Amino acid sequence: MNRDAAPSHDRCQACASELKHRLFCDHCEKIQQMGKGDDYFSIFGHKKSFKLDKALVEETFDELILALHPDFHATAEAGEQALSIEHTALLHQAKNALFNPYLRGRYLLTLLVPEIGASLSSPPQSFIIETFELQEALDEAAAGTREVAPLSLQIEEMSASVQEELSQQFGDLIGYADQPELVEAIQGNLAKLKFLLNLSERAQAITKNQ
Repeated sequence: MNRDAAPSHDRCQACASELKHRLFCDHCEKIQQMGKGDDYFSIFGHKKSFKLDKALVEETFDELILALHPDFHATAEAGEQALSIEHTALLHQAKNALFNPYLRGRYLLTLLVPEIGASLSSPPQSFIIETFELQEALDEAAAGTREVAPLSLQIEEMSASVQEELSQQFGDLIGYADQPELVEAIQGNLAKLKFLLNLSERAQAITKNQ
């Protein structure tokens, strides 16, 4: 992918018309190459934010996935066909990442603080202790001696609380990225969120098996 080929993010690289979507020109129907500064958020016209406008992403995805579909570019030049395939895969990858709150947070953190790369942390020990009874309760639900629905609700509420805190933390980090303690706190909350999402998946599996 040539990420240096698109100096403009709001004008078509072929006809200079204003773009409705970053990856495709509705005016001349040319697929746009990615440029510096493009990321999973920008291709959906979404600001960098942990709080996601799912309706915007879904609507943009549906419009772009149709416009970029390889079948509609089968007779185009080889470069255009390659971009069609590449961008279609990119859209699926980006949507899947943004719709998963843990992956979204991890991705956003690497955008804001590139030097940390994909480094991870473990949930705080206090959190592990706090959720120990919840894990035992899921064991009982799996054995059929406890209802799983209340546990699922508890996990959902805990996850929502962590995500709300992450939303506030990311808002602060976007304003000023050079905050090591805040980055560490975000990493800790992302670890909590991953743990809770794993518990949620387990609760869903138990529900299906009951």
